Amino acid sequence: MKKCPKCGSLMESSVNFCTNCGTDIRNVVVEKETSTDNASFKAQETVSRENIQQVSSSTPSAWSSYWQWFVESWKHPFAEQDGENWYGWVTLVAESFLLVIGLYVCMSNSVHQYFGRFTEEMPSLSGLSFSATIELFFLLVLLEAALLGAGYLAYMFIYNKIRSFWSFTNHVVQSANLNAIFTVLAFLMLLMGASSSSLAFLLLLLIFIIFIGALYVVILGDPKPARDKMYGLLIFIGLVLVVSIVWGNIAYNTVLAPITSFFNDVWRMM
Repeated sequence: MKKCPKCGSLMESSVNFCTNCGTDIRNVVVEKETSTDNASFKAQETVSRENIQQVSSSTPSAWSSYWQWFVESWKHPFAEQDGENWYGWVTLVAESFLLVIGLYVCMSNSVHQYFGRFTEEMPSLSGLSFSATIELFFLLVLLEAALLGAGYLAYMFIYNKIRSFWSFTNHVVQSANLNAIFTVLAFLMLLMGASSSSLAFLLLLLIFIIFIGALYVVILGDPKPARDKMYGLLIFIGLVLVVSIVWGNIAYNTVLAPITSFFNDVWRMM
């Protein structure tokens, strides 16, 4: 047996470095093994294994930690929490996906219910709702990324300090995490069909307002700004206007224009 001169840990004679503190024990004289030494070594080994097992069992899984972050965001929306970089974006992508699936089901049912015979006469239009939904999903993610980018630039201008874009995103999404509840409600209403679609679209408007409000709160919430917050806010508003115009043109050309063309064709056939 070898005994570490620094921490006193016992190790096998073949060990060259202390497994506890890393001390070089190649020149340490090998002591004669006794039953007491063996018992002490085995006891240390057992304790080490138990500690490893306790740490492993007490460490929550990634999704468990994410759920804890999610629940805490409902309890304390603005109290920033530590979390993995992917928390915010996973939440945004999941919400966007849920919304566009609901919109797809609602739009598809409405088209077949009210214009079924026209889709049979124009087979090329039967997949319109699906293609528009795919495009809308990417447009929603693009809009969220652009708004977060605008808010991040305004934040950096006001406070003039280094902050991770992922951390900023997590803080915004955490502050707006009530949107998860409203997203589920809007999804269920869209599944119910056109009769409840108007209320679903009101919820979509509320979701957008809460998201923008969370951006304002995070941008203006930190103390000791390096520059006046009003100028940072004006920069943010200007960037949001630019994003809205550019995104609106893209959305019209990729999603709204084909839908408008569909209804124009239907109107001419009636």
